[in-house]
Amino acid sequence: LKRLADNKPYQAIKLLGKSVSGLNKKETYDEMTYANLLLSEAYSRVGLRWASRGSLLFSASLLANYFHKEKLILPSAIRVYWQLAWKELELGRIPQSLRWAELALLSLNAIEDDYIDEEELIRFDGCLAHLLLNCRFDQLAELEYLPDFLEKLQLFFSNSALIY
Repeated sequence: LKRLADNKPYQAIKLLGKSVSGLNKKETYDEMTYANLLLSEAYSRVGLRWASRGSLLFSASLLANYFHKEKLILPSAIRVYWQLAWKELELGRIPQSLRWAELALLSLNAIEDDYIDEEELIRFDGCLAHLLLNCRFDQLAELEYLPDFLEKLQLFFSNSALIY
């Protein structure tokens, strides 16, 4: 964490990479998730967006496995799913981004966490709407199913961008 704060992302990647392997135990899911979130941030800072996504996917996989075994959603799962929604959006992968956003919002409702507030949802919605408005006209035909789904997720700017 100090290495990231000191703007030394390569050192952070090295140290976090070593620590992640030692945290791969059931008792340390929260620590493992936190380490992978930091690792993802470090990768992002040096422009390794796909590696950043990979760290988040690894955490999401562990958290999904935990849910299937324990029937319990950890609050850290919401953070990971939401970060994945943003990362996929950054990579221009709209369908994947929407699925992660949906999972984050469903998980949020299930455990009544407040990680994703209305302002955060509006920011995500605005960025998604911007990406949708930059689609070519021939691509829009492939998105005809999307307005209803966007409304279900309360992404009203994106919904309006596609309809009008």
